[in-house]
Amino acid sequence: MRIAQSVFAAMLIVVAGSRVVGANEKASLTTMDASDFGPGGRIEIKNSFGDLRVVGWDQPRVEVMVVREVNSAEGSVAKTDAEARLRKTVVAVQLASPGHMIIATDSPQKAKSGLDLTYEIRVPRKTDLVVNHDTGDVRIEDIEGDVSATCKTGEITVDLPANISFSIDAAAENGDVESIASGAPGLSEHKLYARVGVGDIVVRPPNAGSSRDDADEFRPLVIDII
Repeated sequence: MRIAQSVFAAMLIVVAGSRVVGANEKASLTTMDASDFGPGGRIEIKNSFGDLRVVGWDQPRVEVMVVREVNSAEGSVAKTDAEARLRKTVVAVQLASPGHMIIATDSPQKAKSGLDLTYEIRVPRKTDLVVNHDTGDVRIEDIEGDVSATCKTGEITVDLPANISFSIDAAAENGDVESIASGAPGLSEHKLYARVGVGDIVVRPPNAGSSRDDADEFRPLVIDII
């Protein structure tokens, strides 16, 4: 796919280091990417793996923080090799077109061995979100748009916003679906589609009241379960 060269403000920060976990030393690489992106668009997260968290917020931009970790043997050469492996896993943030952002992970198969990835992504709350995740857990919080999330192996947890109604179509091929919600049909504003190959799906409504300080007056949550 050809990526349009749209003009948008972006910032990328890279931090490398190491830490000791038990008897093992881990090499780490953290990247932080911030890009202007207003509400009302569509964001796709492709080929992610590890632990992924996507949170809606009121800022007109997208922030992507990715922490990569891998076990590192002792010695400066071994650490350098481990850090080189980490740099082979690239998470690119691109505008495919105005109002359409793609966050794509590219990692050679050899580089994935023993690699732990943790994503923390913040997006405008009023955004349509599409997540195609490989292996690991996915958590989506406070998104006031259509949500489509698939995961081959792992758990999908969706925390719904307080003032938006959803119809829910969720299924796990080998696992359970738990929707702690009830509602009346035909009144939903947005759709939630979730699929897991091996693992569970949990859909949770908010507590009574708003999930954020600057929310509009609370309206009862209405959910259709398909």
